Amino acid sequence: MRRRARIPFGICIVAAGLAAAVAGCGRQETGAHVYVRLGQLEYDELQLRVTLPATGDTVVDPATDGRYVGPFRPGDQDTIIYLSDALDGSALHLEATALRTGMTIGAGAADMLVARGTIKVVEIVMGPPGATTPSTANSSTSPAPPSCW
Repeated sequence: MRRRARIPFGICIVAAGLAAAVAGCGRQETGAHVYVRLGQLEYDELQLRVTLPATGDTVVDPATDGRYVGPFRPGDQDTIIYLSDALDGSALHLEATALRTGMTIGAGAADMLVARGTIKVVEIVMGPPGATTPSTANSSTSPAPPSCW
C-alpha cells in the first residue's frame, strides 16, 4: 500500500491566496477612491459629478452613474471610480451633493490629477448648500488592488 503525503489545509489556503495575488500583478487600475465626509447629515440620496475643467466634459453624470439612492445611515460614504488610462495627467473636478426628499442639504467639492495605474484617494468634506468648501484633494496615492510589491 502506498502512503499519500498529507498537506495541511492551512498551507493550501495560503498557497491559493499567493497564487491569486501574483496572477493579478499585471493589472493596475486608474481611478479615484472618493471619501465623502458627511458627518451626521440625514440624507436619502447622494450625487457625485466628475468633470474635466479644461473642456467642461462630464466624466461621471450625477443623474445616472453618479446617483446613489438610500436609505443611508448618517455617516461618511466612499466609492471607487475607475477611469480610462487616456485621462492620465488630466485635472478632474469632483462634486458631491447630499439630498433629503429632493432638497439639497449638503455639498462639497475637490480636485485631483489623474495618474495612470494609480487609485488616488480624494476626500470631499460636505458643508451647507452654497457654502464655499476647500477645493483640495488628499492626493495620496495607493496602488490598485491587488497589491504587488
